[in-house]
Amino acid sequence: MNLFRIRLPKSETIIEGRSDTLTTLSQHPGREGFFFSEFEENPKLMFIPADDNEISKGDFEKWIAENDRLAAECMPLPHSSTLREDHIAHIALIQKQMKDWQHQGVEHTKIIAARIMIDDLRKSPATLFDELCARYPAAFVFLFSTATHGTWIGASPETLLSWHDDTLHTLSMAGTRWADEESADWDEKNREEQGIVTDFITRTLRNAGLTSELYGPYTLNAGPVEHLATDIRASADKDTGFGLISRLSPTPALSGFPRSESIEFINRYENITLFQREMESNMPEGRDCKEKNSNVGDSKKCTRQCYGGVIGYTLPTDDFYSFANLRSGRLYTPGNKIILYAGGGITLRSNPEKEWEETEHKLSTLRNLIK
Repeated sequence: MNLFRIRLPKSETIIEGRSDTLTTLSQHPGREGFFFSEFEENPKLMFIPADDNEISKGDFEKWIAENDRLAAECMPLPHSSTLREDHIAHIALIQKQMKDWQHQGVEHTKIIAARIMIDDLRKSPATLFDELCARYPAAFVFLFSTATHGTWIGASPETLLSWHDDTLHTLSMAGTRWADEESADWDEKNREEQGIVTDFITRTLRNAGLTSELYGPYTLNAGPVEHLATDIRASADKDTGFGLISRLSPTPALSGFPRSESIEFINRYENITLFQREMESNMPEGRDCKEKNSNVGDSKKCTRQCYGGVIGYTLPTDDFYSFANLRSGRLYTPGNKIILYAGGGITLRSNPEKEWEETEHKLSTLRNLIK
């Protein structure tokens, strides 16, 4: 059973749904439901129709446990969290790549370095969802579960694209610091990161024939951390808006710049590719895991799975809301574990130790609630 539970930013309404069907968004225009994608360029948007908006507590827990069990057959729990020394070595490799790009004449380079942390899951998924709603009222709080992708939960602060009354709204969000830092000014490294994302979004909208209106940059609070953000709006019809979701995702805030080359680098070198090797060596006999989950056995796919992908919701009114899958984790309920994901933008100005600490801050969004 495919299911979802969400709460839109600054709303008190919980929306949930379930369906036997897992299909693509393009096959169901105008239908209410939840959509998501894996981390990949021009992603395919998977869709869970809201066929039934009532889920009992017992069924909710039962279906999540069954989905996690099936998904774990092809995507088992990694042996360990990303080690500090491995993450720092990966940052050094990124900076070497960026120097090579600069020698080729590419300016303003950036690559996102992600890592995982495995922790005990001491609360039920429903309880964790409710606590995320209470702690982060301005975030998009989500939980979705399928047999192909397992169960994901999080509180995303980053709007990818929304559409209402013929107006598109997106958010350029990059740069991170502790929410209690006294300085009112952002350093050059964070401003450079945010500028790369803003330029990418406005260029993508312009290529679609749209004129952007920018508001910012300004400081956006996201719980324990703050980000540098710019609101971007444009007039457009709904079909243009839907088409832009896959063209924008993943933005350089989730991948890097130049985008295609950054995604290729991430797929090949990111430290959590250990996850890929484990999947390839643990395919259950008799199961076609490549069909079951498109990540398995495909070197062109990234083992971030859904982290950094798209999550969103469509309404019967044709309005839609989409967000980046951030501040999130994947549940392994049969083993009472959770994999937490976090990443940060690396430039030639980056300090590897500070970048590790930045991911620690971001992981605290969920980690503080599961203790």
